Amino acid sequence: MNPRGLLFPKQLLLTALLGLLPCCLADAADHPLAGATHVIVNKPASGRALGWPANGGLWNWGNEILVMYLDCPYKNNPGFSNHDSDQEHPSARWMTSRSTDGGVTWTEHRVAFPDPRANRTLKPRTLTTPVDFRAPDTIVTFHWDSLQPGARTYFYYSEDRGRTWQGPYDNIPLFDFKAITGRTDYEVTDKHRLTAYMSCTEAADGACVRESSYAIVTEDGGVTWKKGPRISRELPPCGQGHKIEYSAMPSTVRVDARTLVTAFRSGYTPAQGRRMGWIDITCSTDDGQTWRVVNERLMEMPTLNSSPPALSRLPSGRLVCSWGWRLSDNGTAPTAIQARTSDDNGTTWGDTLTLRRDGFDYDIGYCRQAVRPDGKVVTVYYYRTKRDGQSPTYIAATIWNADKPGGQNEKQNTSK
Repeated sequence: MNPRGLLFPKQLLLTALLGLLPCCLADAADHPLAGATHVIVNKPASGRALGWPANGGLWNWGNEILVMYLDCPYKNNPGFSNHDSDQEHPSARWMTSRSTDGGVTWTEHRVAFPDPRANRTLKPRTLTTPVDFRAPDTIVTFHWDSLQPGARTYFYYSEDRGRTWQGPYDNIPLFDFKAITGRTDYEVTDKHRLTAYMSCTEAADGACVRESSYAIVTEDGGVTWKKGPRISRELPPCGQGHKIEYSAMPSTVRVDARTLVTAFRSGYTPAQGRRMGWIDITCSTDDGQTWRVVNERLMEMPTLNSSPPALSRLPSGRLVCSWGWRLSDNGTAPTAIQARTSDDNGTTWGDTLTLRRDGFDYDIGYCRQAVRPDGKVVTVYYYRTKRDGQSPTYIAATIWNADKPGGQNEKQNTSK
């Protein structure tokens, strides 16, 4: 099993695209990937939109893959950096889709549970019986109830590979944070021990927002939790740096008994001027006790707050990081799903690979991914193409060979 899963105040809207910087153009001058196969995971019902797998999670048991994503009403909201969806509508809910053939076809499109942010009538419970995290069919997912100060993160668990869910449970405290907006990125290390890697807001007021990522640990099956070390880069204190700085939405892999590597959605927003987003990488060589930055700018996205990365490790030891490239060259060129690979645990990375470049606009990405037994990568994301236009977003996947880009294609599934 390979479980993977920003506090942005509402008033902080994305700025209009003012043009591309040279570094942005360098990232866009990527290397097209031959041999990738694109499939549709699920399309929404009439009047609905699907999106944000990085906020839901992805799990796999060999060639069986389960992905979670949000289903909410479609809302036509044209314009750069806008989302064509009403994510806070009371009907918003989390859904799952399953593949049993390595991502080629997808079935079992199920409603998992209502979204706790949108459905304010939900009443979280307190877990009192420990969860056996090592049970072969047990998985866990984390979801927040707000993007405002005071946000809490709840957890759910399933004992049947995501077909039914228990929760939400409110056992995770705020500790000394202003908010915790956890997604599904965790590691099981014992029957009752699980380490979750979460976005945690250290400062949040009108003048300063600082959001880092921390390890949050339970050793008694989810009944109690404790704050672990900061795993992201150190952010400048309020009064220094920019108004908003963050290194959040982690995606973590274990390399060996002592080594872990994590990718982050990072960036800043100044009080005035252009924001900047990027992906950076940290590494721990003492089993998660201390962390250091090994790559500061894996990808840069000027004028945007970046895109959450999905990090995986191949049987060969190669690391694969994917993301949604949400800039569209002043609105004239399509957006893309991209990736880079590393053979030294994230310190250096190969050229940018484009898995596909036919996206309609900014409203794409939020990748999660699985590695199949044959070593191929299944990268899942939300998307719509230039041909789709201003239509509801859906869930799609790309199957590709990261050890040898240009590998054999799978039979494509373009049906709903």
